[in-house]
Amino acid sequence: MHPGSAAHAALTWLDARAGAVQAVPAFILTAITASYAWLTKKLLNQAETSAGAAGQAETHLNAAMQILQHAEKLLPGPAAFCLI
Repeated sequence: MHPGSAAHAALTWLDARAGAVQAVPAFILTAITASYAWLTKKLLNQAETSAGAAGQAETHLNAAMQILQHAEKLLPGPAAFCLI
């Protein structure tokens, strides 16, 4: 490489600013990682909320089934389903 060439000038410029050249992609990668961590936290919270709602729905369904079973004992046959 000749001292007056464009490649030499570019390498000299990069060498003089190596810290800044490395800091920019490091900052960008840090921002991307932080956004992924934030998104993962939101997804985890949503999954926990969904699991809680599913558990609550199952509890309500079990209670409804117990009511229907009790109604069948009191009014055997199709009459029990008229209560619904």
